[in-house]
Amino acid sequence: MKAVGFLKATSFLLIGVGLAFAAISLIADVIGFGTTLSEFGIRQQWALLYGVLLTGAGIIMIVRSSSLWSRLYPNHLMTMIVLIVGFVQFLVGERITSNDGLGFDGDGLALIVQNFPTLVFVKGLDTYYLQRTLPLGIIHYTFGVFHISFTNENIIRGFQIYNLALIVLVAHVWGQITDIMKFSVQGKWLAFVGLFVNFAILKFYFYYPVLIDQSAFALGALMLYFFLKSKPWGVLIVSILGAFTWPTMLNLGLLLFIFRQPDTAGLTDYHPMPVKRELIVFIALFICHFGVLAFVNLLFFEGSTAQLDKKDISVVTLPLSIVVSLSSVFFLAKTFFNDNRLFDIKWMLNTLDRKNLSIAAIVLIVVRIAIGYVGVPGGLGDSTVALLNNLLKFSIARPGVFLVSHVVFFGPLVLLALLLWKPFCQLIQQYGPGLTLFFFVSLMFGIANSESRHLINILPFWVVFTVKVSEKLSWRAFHYWLIFITCFLFSKIWLLINVEPLTGNFTDFPWQYYFMNFGPWMSAQMYVAQGSVILMIGILYYFLLPLGRPTKNALEQGPPESVVGSA
Repeated sequence: MKAVGFLKATSFLLIGVGLAFAAISLIADVIGFGTTLSEFGIRQQWALLYGVLLTGAGIIMIVRSSSLWSRLYPNHLMTMIVLIVGFVQFLVGERITSNDGLGFDGDGLALIVQNFPTLVFVKGLDTYYLQRTLPLGIIHYTFGVFHISFTNENIIRGFQIYNLALIVLVAHVWGQITDIMKFSVQGKWLAFVGLFVNFAILKFYFYYPVLIDQSAFALGALMLYFFLKSKPWGVLIVSILGAFTWPTMLNLGLLLFIFRQPDTAGLTDYHPMPVKRELIVFIALFICHFGVLAFVNLLFFEGSTAQLDKKDISVVTLPLSIVVSLSSVFFLAKTFFNDNRLFDIKWMLNTLDRKNLSIAAIVLIVVRIAIGYVGVPGGLGDSTVALLNNLLKFSIARPGVFLVSHVVFFGPLVLLALLLWKPFCQLIQQYGPGLTLFFFVSLMFGIANSESRHLINILPFWVVFTVKVSEKLSWRAFHYWLIFITCFLFSKIWLLINVEPLTGNFTDFPWQYYFMNFGPWMSAQMYVAQGSVILMIGILYYFLLPLGRPTKNALEQGPPESVVGSA
């Protein structure tokens, strides 16, 4: 009892000191204490940071010493960690300096926030921006309610607050998702690290707040939650919201909406039955031929090798790049479709919900008509073929650059999924054709696209099923710490981007501190350096992590109870 009392006393002391630091930092200029802080070499922002950290530590210690801990651990603790880290990033984290802090895409987004009713309902927007208007409208009308002026500084601050609220919401939903999947405590923390401890979430979206990506990330997590809870109407609503937030979300969400998930008998007795070798090879080659046609169109009809050079695409390694991309497509198709049920027409028709199919068709038509009616000609959104060709160019800039970019951006859990690829695909197949097609389309898009942020909405899906497969492996604490350390290193939270004024070419330093994390603008030197590190991490995982085949029970378990027998 004395130890518990001492712990609580220490906790309250930490909270008191922390609140004092925070209060002094906030009112330092008002009471004339700002100069005194500077004389001691303490910036007001850092004083506030100290206050937040001390207060947070005190709260955690109080919770830890009480009976609340058993109820709060670990889901609420993870949400608290995200809130504290996000708040610290909000206060003292680095910010992009281009365009007055708005960034490269942010100036256009800020203009829409400032003039939302006029640009959307009177003058009209091109379809590229129209499919991203929902978050911009939320911020615009929130500013109107609180009478906030539309200055660049206020818009940046508004996006920061909005994004922080979204990431905390995702952390809360993520805890419920891990409960649905019945993860162990270790699995929960692995899922937490996989989703949040990466360059995308921990570094980039705080560095560059004026973007739509964070909204897509939140909607992706909500879509996964409703899918696992067997709530197709929730999936549909998120998909409709996604149509005006992130262009790929509507089509992907409708795939989950129109297919029923397997029933109980089908899951308990089901073992993935392989398709005849000749058939699956033919199907994989058939899918690859579309890639061949795309590359032929790109190389011979869309531009010359000189133009490719201007795009920083190596003509010397171009044949190898195409071979790597097509081989990846072949391997992907061969594994994903190696389930004989997908070729059973009767079974496929039984899993297809005709009512939901009709609703999905109506929604798709109405949304497309609405976008076409409100949208105006011009802009990136009106040339889908040109956009895809542009993505293809960057995906073959160097051999396997799409994979390097995805690991750099999302972290080494991508490597773990590849190392567990066969059981990973078998697990996906157990959830029915909707999820199988969802992943196949998403990952085909990932191979054709080295700008990884376009895949942010499927990150929650990728992480949760990778962790589900790893749950059945014999891992010790060392293996979890290995993944955490490598994820932390890849997050680059420790690396300063604004070390000097960002000038010169994007493919040179200091710009490469930022652009080395994105495939289209990753320099040849950083491609080799980061690719070499990824290769070493992959080898390290292969030899140090127990990656043996999951137990028979793991493969038979299938989806959690909440998805069984849904319609």
